[in-house]
Amino acid sequence: MTPTRFNGTRALSLCLSLLATSLVIQPPEARGQATPAYGIAQEIYTNLSAVAYPPDYSFTNTPANISKVLSGAFSTSNQSDRYGERLRAFLLPPVTGNYVLGISSDEWSDLSLSTDETPEGRVRVANVNNATAPKDYTAEPNQLSAPILLEGGRRYFLEVLHRDGVGPDSLDIQWLLPDGSLESSIAVKPSGRAERLIPFRPSTLSAPAFLKQPTNTPVVEGRGATLVVLAANQTPLSYQWQMGGVDIPGATKSILVVPKVTQAQHGGKTFRCVATNSLGSSNTTEVSFLVAPDTLAPTVTGVASIGGSGVLVTFSEGVESSTATSASNYQIPGVSILGATLAANGYQVVLKTSALVDGGAYVLGVSEVTDLAGLPVAPGLQVSFTAQQFYSLSLGGPSTLGTMVRAGNGYDITAAGADIGGKTDQFFYAWAPRGGDFDVQVRVASVGLSDLLARGGLMAREELSTTSRFAAVFATPSLNGCFFESRIGPAKDPVISGNVPVNYPGTWLRLQRSGNTFRGYASPDAVNWKALGSVVMGMPEYLYLGVAVSSHTTNLTTGVQVRDLEDATGRGFGEPRRPERESAGPASRRTGLTISEVHYHAPSRADGRLLEFVEIFNSQPFFEDIGGYTLTGDIQFTFPTNTLIQAGSYIVVARAPADIEAVYGLTGVFGPYGGALQSAPGRVQLRNELGGIFQDVSFETDGPWPVSADGAGHSLVLAHPSFGEGDVRAWSASDRIGGTPGGADYLQPDPLRGVVINEFLANPDTQQVEFLELFNSTPAAIDLSGAYLTDSASTNKYRIPQGVRIDGRGFIQFPSSSLGFGISSAGESLYLVNPSQTRVIDAIRFKGSARGVSQGRSPDGASGIVELATPTGGAPNSSRKNRDIVINEIMYAPISADSDDEFIELYNKGTQPVSLGGWKLTHAVAFTFPTNAVIPPDGYVVVGRNVARLLANYGNLSLQNTFGNYNGSLGNSGDDLRLEMPEGVPGVDARGNPVTNLVHVVVNEVAYRSGGRWGRWADAGGSSLELIDPRSDNRQPSSWADSDETRKGAWTTIERTGFLDLGGMADPTEVHIFLQDAGEALVDDLEIFPTANPVNVVKDAGFEDANLSPAWTVLGTHEATTLEKGDAFSGNQSLHIRASGRGDIGGNKIRSSVGFTKALNKSVFATIRAKVRWLAGNPYIMVRLYGNYLECPALLNLPKNLGTPGARNSRRVLNAGPTLFDVSHF
Repeated sequence: MTPTRFNGTRALSLCLSLLATSLVIQPPEARGQATPAYGIAQEIYTNLSAVAYPPDYSFTNTPANISKVLSGAFSTSNQSDRYGERLRAFLLPPVTGNYVLGISSDEWSDLSLSTDETPEGRVRVANVNNATAPKDYTAEPNQLSAPILLEGGRRYFLEVLHRDGVGPDSLDIQWLLPDGSLESSIAVKPSGRAERLIPFRPSTLSAPAFLKQPTNTPVVEGRGATLVVLAANQTPLSYQWQMGGVDIPGATKSILVVPKVTQAQHGGKTFRCVATNSLGSSNTTEVSFLVAPDTLAPTVTGVASIGGSGVLVTFSEGVESSTATSASNYQIPGVSILGATLAANGYQVVLKTSALVDGGAYVLGVSEVTDLAGLPVAPGLQVSFTAQQFYSLSLGGPSTLGTMVRAGNGYDITAAGADIGGKTDQFFYAWAPRGGDFDVQVRVASVGLSDLLARGGLMAREELSTTSRFAAVFATPSLNGCFFESRIGPAKDPVISGNVPVNYPGTWLRLQRSGNTFRGYASPDAVNWKALGSVVMGMPEYLYLGVAVSSHTTNLTTGVQVRDLEDATGRGFGEPRRPERESAGPASRRTGLTISEVHYHAPSRADGRLLEFVEIFNSQPFFEDIGGYTLTGDIQFTFPTNTLIQAGSYIVVARAPADIEAVYGLTGVFGPYGGALQSAPGRVQLRNELGGIFQDVSFETDGPWPVSADGAGHSLVLAHPSFGEGDVRAWSASDRIGGTPGGADYLQPDPLRGVVINEFLANPDTQQVEFLELFNSTPAAIDLSGAYLTDSASTNKYRIPQGVRIDGRGFIQFPSSSLGFGISSAGESLYLVNPSQTRVIDAIRFKGSARGVSQGRSPDGASGIVELATPTGGAPNSSRKNRDIVINEIMYAPISADSDDEFIELYNKGTQPVSLGGWKLTHAVAFTFPTNAVIPPDGYVVVGRNVARLLANYGNLSLQNTFGNYNGSLGNSGDDLRLEMPEGVPGVDARGNPVTNLVHVVVNEVAYRSGGRWGRWADAGGSSLELIDPRSDNRQPSSWADSDETRKGAWTTIERTGFLDLGGMADPTEVHIFLQDAGEALVDDLEIFPTANPVNVVKDAGFEDANLSPAWTVLGTHEATTLEKGDAFSGNQSLHIRASGRGDIGGNKIRSSVGFTKALNKSVFATIRAKVRWLAGNPYIMVRLYGNYLECPALLNLPKNLGTPGARNSRRVLNAGPTLFDVSHF
């Protein structure tokens, strides 16, 4: 439901509805008017009480206030307020096939359809639970029906019930026809097509009559024919077809289908339909089948082998079953015919044969097979064919479009072709006949980059014509990933659905048929499959199934490698998982170029070669000239003039180009660049020729950045570009050691994928044993034989013995005594490496460890390492250790844009004071607490970037609870903030004397972000981030909220006086109010008056009316604006502006929607004045007159004591309950 907009037409509609409340308007036929033959019967019920969903449709039990017939389309709008309507009609499908019906409405609606023309058979097939925009059929999944099989020529009862509250309303019905065309909304009489709807009106009961009579029908003997009658009645009828005056058994529909017409049985006979209702019966005119003799003998139009022991024979027409299924009527020299089966379509025969030789040439002889009229095939009919696993065809091409060569366990296909899409196709097709249900899969090892929309994959096609129906699943070279594509009607535009990244050489595609349902899937490993889409369409029993390839350009060819094509029947679909990689794509709105891979710390090599490089990817569908562009930051490089990077292509810039080319087999590597990539922290920027920053990547070596990229051989790859290149979540370690310069980083199968380092105890207490634990996050057991555990990026120290396995969802513990290395209590890195030493399966890096406290993942397999409550080696991990001191509040992006207003607050939820001497804040900022720092129980300590500023702004702070200044600044778009506690670890010095070494243990860590589930107003909107419950997991965004600042701002008077000239468009008859960006504010006592006569002309200037409407209209980004009761400068109410984004003079504002109390003349001085109070977000407001005559922009007064440092959080609750950890959609 949307806010009401006042207009004259609406007012007239409301008046008419009020007049109708005590008067039932008679239907046209009751007033002597003719009832339209086609249309939709509409009944409107007014003055209904407000209801919530599910709505009460009992209003249809009373007489309607308004009854009429709609003659245009199945669409209504702005009928009234608080009304209901019922629309009923007979739906007339033009052809037999599957239809999908859809409904949209404001507000609620139900769409029901019967299995025939009686209301008793109706069932709900689609509905709307909440208001949708007009003709928006995607807001709720229940708005579209499942495919429904309807017979052409019949009438189906259809009913729509609709209820509306207040404000604009609408209702629309659409349907998707079997040929793929969409009628939205369903018109009573579409242009150039047959009528679609007859009104259903029970009050018009009359004797049966007909709009369309059956006609004499020519038919070739042996073929099928259909007779159709269309009743004129607007109530249900029953039907009985007769032949020669005698009832035909079972012929009780408005259509008569005769599958085989013969002269002997039907010639010279008359047919009629008897239609009956309670008032009697009526007969249609009598008609006949005009049976013409069949003079054209059947012939064979195609022969193809099926597997190695079958042949599919296609005849030119339907053939008689007994002759077609006689094996003796077929001969293949040297081959035994073991059986013959007639396909359901009636014109194809499947021969079961002895073994056929792949590539062998054969001749099929056919005799004695007759058509349905009894005509036999020509004597001596012979057809030559070659037995092949696949038959190749250049479909739609003027010449040969491609070639297919066997390669290993698959094929290499080189092909051109304009496209598989539009109304006609042009592509290379390697096909084989396939009957019935199937489930096949193939591995696409590569698709060449002739064009970003080049494709190769599996297809099931009805015919070998350019416009045929099909279902297919395809892979593309890079950006466009894998998708499902289908054409449900000949010469119709295909529909594409689904998308998962390609993963060469392991891009698996799967196509499945079950009856008339076709489904497509993709997978990176042939184990865990992602559904891409499905389609329902009636298809013949036998289809052309195979591999289709198109280069998407007629001038170039693409190369597609297909491997492992095999039957997948009975195989599962694994576990739905979140993809580990997105499709390659842009990471910024500034450019389609991305820094896609960085190899910043390559291991030293025995040959001395340097493998440090930066890779750039062009995600755009066109080339870009990057001549004059530069790489800056830790390195310096300028691209030569006329350097082109093609669409979907990569370029590599290296510190030692010759070394990269020699090791990776590349050519054209750019460089050398000046400088060198740094380990911690590092930075690479891509700038255009004018110096503008297009990409800016700052990376580190500590988690959450991938540890295996720091010296263990892996590179950093942009795995999730949608996060943006500046976000750590966008980056992963390369799938293999060494990275993939010059190409995409695709996931390769690895048996150990899914095994993680899950827990370790580095500083055991008495009676404890130092250990390292692995966890298998998959459901299947994994063989760990030969894998390595180590604490060195360059040396693999412990090889797991043969035969060691880890159960699905299971654990395995290794004591350090068996590892051959100890786990340092001062902190280090731990690695799990695969047996071939080509991939670091998992790596973690940790700081110091507290005595007797293990560290690991909680829950098992989660990202990030925390202290655990209890060591549980070899068993599920305990919860995280809940220490008393927590990071409780963060002001990371002050609304002042001044970093000196930043602060960090710690809270002690324990019962004892805690000395903070020697504790540290690290990573995001750097600060070490002095020895005298103490935090009391249920007390707070604040650390600021500018202590003096904090003491001046917050009266509750003092030098006893406030410390600083810290070094650095909190990241405005997110950062990783750590609290570290000093820990003494017993040890010995170089002489063997006992000493206590000081290490620091991370006891609390918050990796906050801007956006997403993190607080909105904390990102430069005036709020701090507050921990809701100090006992909750403050690693999770749902544990945090924006501080409440709505009571701190003071009422401010804004005022502007000016001369009303230089306006345009119209007279100054409206006032507009909006914020300059997302935010909230209160407005009260709005005044606009001519200076010479200071009388306010604004109606409802104090916002005291019961509702905003009709005096005010809220639009666009300001549509959530409401009245605020009990908070006003004067009176009882004010205007509460809620802006989701920037306001403007167009459709994003609040405007007065009734006239001024007195016209405001032009060319005079006038004043705008209002009381305004800031609540949150953007503090800039605009109040203006329509036409640009006078504007009053203002910066609202902002309080300086924002947030709650040193005090109880404004959003604190006693028990917040469990935090939301993760949400995934598969």
